[in-house]
Amino acid sequence: MLVCLDRWQAQGHPPMSRRVVQRVFDVISKQVQQLRKRDDNGTPVRYSNIITRDAWTFERAIVRARTSGLYADVVVLLAQAASRGLTLNTAAYVVSLCVLEEIGEPSAIVACAENMKANGAWEKAVAKDSNVQGILDRALGNLPVEEAKDCVL
Repeated sequence: MLVCLDRWQAQGHPPMSRRVVQRVFDVISKQVQQLRKRDDNGTPVRYSNIITRDAWTFERAIVRARTSGLYADVVVLLAQAASRGLTLNTAAYVVSLCVLEEIGEPSAIVACAENMKANGAWEKAVAKDSNVQGILDRALGNLPVEEAKDCVL
């Protein structure tokens, strides 16, 4: 439901009334309470039934985490998207590369670039933001010699 609300707002629909928003949150609260009654073992399992985990959701979450300064969340979300085989949009990849550079993770930048090249997103990202190639070049320059030899970029 929260994903639906987020998509509704992102698509430029008129704002919902307080009454409608309250009704939506009442429905969400009921769903969460039902999930708690059914399974009380862990939060990720509990909420997996109500959160859609598609590329769009990960893209929005990455961008929002970056704008909120939650760099660790960006790294985790990027890893989750990669492990699920999702291809994100170029904005999410560019944001992720910038965050990885800011926190000083050259090996993660190289891994992200390899993933992007494998799924065809690299060329689009370079076309959208010329700084992307510079991020990769700086990361390759900061890698230890042993790791840099193993890179196929």
